[in-house]
Amino acid sequence: MPAGLDWDVFVSYASADEAWASWIAWQLKDAGLQVFLRAWETTAGAHHVGEIDSAMRRAYLTIAVISETYYTSKHSAEWQAAFAADPSWLGKRLLPVRVADRPVDGLLAHVEQVDLYDLDADVARHRLQAASEHALAGARASRIADASLPEGARVPGSPPGFPGRAWLRGLPVVEPLSAPYLAPDGGDGPLAAVRARSGVVPFQPRGELDVLLDWCTQLPSDTSRPQIRLVTGTGGSGKTHLLAELTARLNARGWYAGFLRDHLPQGSLEWLATVPGPVAVAVDYAEAARTPDILAAARALEPEFRSWWSHECADHGADLGKRV
Repeated sequence: MPAGLDWDVFVSYASADEAWASWIAWQLKDAGLQVFLRAWETTAGAHHVGEIDSAMRRAYLTIAVISETYYTSKHSAEWQAAFAADPSWLGKRLLPVRVADRPVDGLLAHVEQVDLYDLDADVARHRLQAASEHALAGARASRIADASLPEGARVPGSPPGFPGRAWLRGLPVVEPLSAPYLAPDGGDGPLAAVRARSGVVPFQPRGELDVLLDWCTQLPSDTSRPQIRLVTGTGGSGKTHLLAELTARLNARGWYAGFLRDHLPQGSLEWLATVPGPVAVAVDYAEAARTPDILAAARALEPEFRSWWSHECADHGADLGKRV
């Protein structure tokens, strides 16, 4: 970025919260602000730490996306730098934005903050833009020029989906879907980190993901029955990682997506049928005697469709687990 140009907002976030950070950045960009988001602006082959440091120094305001993972991530140092950059030590150049019910503590607890979790998208957008405009009110008067994106920036062509899930307030005791990526359990040993759903090994681009994303996003919004897509391949070919990445990206677009849990109680299945937004259910190892779980989820998603499933079960019996 040319010297002497400034950003309105620098968005600081943990990598696990990129969906939230992208949504926040887009809403502020849509409101006319110049926003630095490392997922968009850092370029391949560049010194990322140097780019981030330079952007922070040239930003009037740093938004810290507060979640369960933010404080333990390496990027939590960014809010400390923004706090220290304010000579008054009142945090005037810092706006904590909570995207989870995680208390803000330490010095951040004394800084005015805004909560976006458990809200509908329109309410969250209004709160975010109002709080950001208020925080920037004094800085905008001294603005000297617009910031320009560096060559190679990757700003998306369409707005990201709202990651908030206000409709999860009525969540049953057992949530029917587990998250696409799961943090390794410390007791599982070091090899657990390389499992497909650990999220440690980066997903490598592959055409199958684009095909599945296109299929999901092009489904009619008024579809009256569950739509099924089979993902097949030899062991170790990356099917689980593909489904994890697919459901993670759908979550970022506002879907309720994840992996079907085993042996769900009826209450969890009934709740799944009431989710107002689009739902994507990934079933891993479907051939491993999971036919009852799959049938129960399908019946819950579309009760009027039971006759079709009964027909399939009668025709194919135990082989159904290999087909779905």
